[in-house]
Amino acid sequence: MIATVLKARPSRPFVPGASLKWQFFPLLRIEEGTGRHTVSGIAPGYHAAILAAIDPALGAQDGIGRLIRAHLDWVVNNRREARYLFEISRSEWTEEVRDAQRTRNSRLADGIEGWRAPLIARGELLPKSGTLFLSQIIGPAQIFCRAWLSGRDRSDPRLHGEALIACAIRALDASDAIAKAGATP
Repeated sequence: MIATVLKARPSRPFVPGASLKWQFFPLLRIEEGTGRHTVSGIAPGYHAAILAAIDPALGAQDGIGRLIRAHLDWVVNNRREARYLFEISRSEWTEEVRDAQRTRNSRLADGIEGWRAPLIARGELLPKSGTLFLSQIIGPAQIFCRAWLSGRDRSDPRLHGEALIACAIRALDASDAIAKAGATP
């Protein structure tokens, strides 16, 4: 589906100097529902990649690292889909599929929470909300991913992976927080 949408023929010429983002959709002749269907078709693949990265046997630091790497890898390995999902899709397309998307997002959150809850209980992860946890994992990585997807930065966002992981560990790992406070875990 995404290939069909992205290979559509332009209905009018490109206007130099104008924002390509705003010219993209008039160029495509997208039929009603195509955008919604495409967004709905891409998100499950992304979610599957993220969930495949976590394993109940992983400790906090390894799990954080794998989640960040999974996000970065999916974006780089699925550039067209990532660009569509994170930059091109329109909010009005997701309105009609919002319930299904909410269900998918809930499954993703539940899967991550299934890995995270025991780590919080054992004192390996700080007890932050699921939303805050994910924002610390995905948010900083998205800055580099969006710059790469838009062409503002040509460097592979995975080059920043180790620094992103180190920052997320400092923000989320309880043993790191305890060590900074001078206490023994």
